[in-house]
Amino acid sequence: MKGIFEFIEKYFFIVILLAVAISLVYPNSFKWVLSEYNGINIINLLLSIVLFTMGTTLKVDDFINVFRNPKEIAAGISAQYIIMPLLAFILASVFSLDTALTVGLILVGTVPGGTASDVITFLAKGDVALSVSLTAVSTVIYPY
Repeated sequence: MKGIFEFIEKYFFIVILLAVAISLVYPNSFKWVLSEYNGINIINLLLSIVLFTMGTTLKVDDFINVFRNPKEIAAGISAQYIIMPLLAFILASVFSLDTALTVGLILVGTVPGGTASDVITFLAKGDVALSVSLTAVSTVIYPY
């Protein structure tokens, strides 16, 4: 099992690039992702598989190390709820967006990270435990 996960981890980036290339050339080839199979959304299943495979690369010690240094979490949360909305507002002002688009851009700037940010962190060989922790904390404190 460990060998399978190491293989997936090693070639995950190539699989993603191939999927992107195929979808650019043949866009209809990925319509099946939006369908259901026996009442299960395929896209939810695929996201679960991606998260599971990323999770197999993490250890409990990784999360312990993250929470031993809460400054990183505080910096990430500050960026999520202060810097990103401020940057969105500045960009909306620079591009003279109307009020509705400005509000939408600011809201998008405050949305917690998710699977995509965790996957990008994984592909960039970043601190996946920190990314997952930031996603979890920002999701819990996000005002729905």
